[in-house]
Amino acid sequence: LAQRIALHPSQCPVELETCEPFLLALRNEIMQIGIASHLKNFEIPRGFVLAKERFSPENHLLTESLKLRRFHIEQAYRDAIHQAYQ
Repeated sequence: LAQRIALHPSQCPVELETCEPFLLALRNEIMQIGIASHLKNFEIPRGFVLAKERFSPENHLLTESLKLRRFHIEQAYRDAIHQAYQ
């Protein structure tokens, strides 16, 4: 996505999960895909969080059978999720 939108490295001197131009482009991409897929407005994500770490059983974000541990994810990313919807 960064290459497709011609995002120059100087626009994101930090990591992509905190790069405003990248996040805005990603949000627009998600919205365009949702609209093209004929999703209803409430079905298109408006906020999201990019996680730096992989979800795994070792960090308790996945179960041993690789299912999401929603409670642990919510606890780990509570502030970031809240900020994504402000």
